[in-house]
Amino acid sequence: RDWSSDVCSSDLYNTAMGFQAGIDLTPGSGNTLLGWNTNAIGTASNNILIGSRAFPVSSSGNVIIGNNDSLTTLPTLTGGNNVLVGNQITNWNAASSGTVVIGNNFNATNTQYTNYVIICDGAGNRRLTFNANGALQLNNDFGAYGNVLKSRGESQSPYWSAYANPVSGQDSFQSADGKTITIQDGIITSIT
Repeated sequence: RDWSSDVCSSDLYNTAMGFQAGIDLTPGSGNTLLGWNTNAIGTASNNILIGSRAFPVSSSGNVIIGNNDSLTTLPTLTGGNNVLVGNQITNWNAASSGTVVIGNNFNATNTQYTNYVIICDGAGNRRLTFNANGALQLNNDFGAYGNVLKSRGESQSPYWSAYANPVSGQDSFQSADGKTITIQDGIITSIT
């Protein structure tokens, strides 16, 4: 797009390449738009959009890399500071902000994500998620309070399990530094 012919003179440092890239951008600044119909809208600023039909944005600080097919209706992102990397990220809630999504074919089910990190496989299945509180979710399961993560080796995914007293049948044991640790009903009651 050639911004030199625009009436608005406040469009600064925008770079657009591709058919209709940045066609609705006035008077945004600092945007990089690469690909067919990659669009920043209105006063959007400091966005990087790469890919055919990458999500349109009207906010700032987004990095979006990936293609969307022409059959997908894309919301205009109003939340800022998102990083979306992957093709066909669908049903994205426009108000989501501060969220990182990596993976193809992720269906966000119109959930508003704020300060999440989501990693998906190529089929769009969530494999790893950290929510805004920093809680870890594996394979769509946050586990329950007090659960521990157990490994099943490299052939199966880990899972959440109820805590089991590792010194079953014992009331106390010696730590590596010589302290006595006393356990009552699976709870550490003293360290001496």
